[in-house]
Amino acid sequence: MPTGENKDSPELIVGLRGSFRMSYRDVPVDFPGGRVRLLLVFLLLHPRGVDRSRLAGVFWPESTEDQARTNLRRELHTLRKHLPLAEKLLVSTKTSLRLAESPLLALDLDGAEELLSGEDAPWLEALRKELDAERVARLEKEVAEAEARGDFKVALGSLQALLLMDPLREELHRQMMRIHRANGDRGAALQAYQNCLTVLEEELGVSPSPLTRALHEKLLSDSPEETAHFEVAGQSMVGRDSEWMSVVDWLETGLL
Repeated sequence: MPTGENKDSPELIVGLRGSFRMSYRDVPVDFPGGRVRLLLVFLLLHPRGVDRSRLAGVFWPESTEDQARTNLRRELHTLRKHLPLAEKLLVSTKTSLRLAESPLLALDLDGAEELLSGEDAPWLEALRKELDAERVARLEKEVAEAEARGDFKVALGSLQALLLMDPLREELHRQMMRIHRANGDRGAALQAYQNCLTVLEEELGVSPSPLTRALHEKLLSDSPEETAHFEVAGQSMVGRDSEWMSVVDWLETGLL
């Protein structure tokens, strides 16, 4: 290794968002495409390792077991030839393959819906959906935790990310409305309703649900005094936030 190297920095970086990218010591690597690239991606996304028999079945489902294993050995030879640091990173046994955990290797995996968008494989599409579901769950948790501690800026940011993923989820629009309102921004809450109205009409040709419309009516009926109280900059809504949240809870349980 070169003198003066920063041992805390990865030398090999693989990016999987959109198109495949690889760099070694800040120099782009022209890594082969086809199955050898997908084999590397599969190993990157399964850090605990994969049975050789499973890999053979995934990549050559229509071949005999012997032929599939032969194909796997061929692709593995190509992988060793073209992967920088293969001798340190690739752990191979008679029954399994994996990439060693190492500070030398970094994986850039951000944006499940864009995971290798130019590649087409059944397992890859299934993985995209799995990663997408994990991201949704993570963002929903962030919203709930941020709202609970009164960090409305973080909650709104995570909600916006969720809406970008699925703008037709009406309950997210309702959350956006009520969190904006709890944050003291009645105008933004009303705009959130208009956004919901527009996307539902344009994409589905339908109007918001009675529940969403009821929440909108509640926003419209807020008195100026109540609105002013909510909109005091930098202050929590002591004495009023619980009342507003109670109204929202009633709406969402159908009691109003």
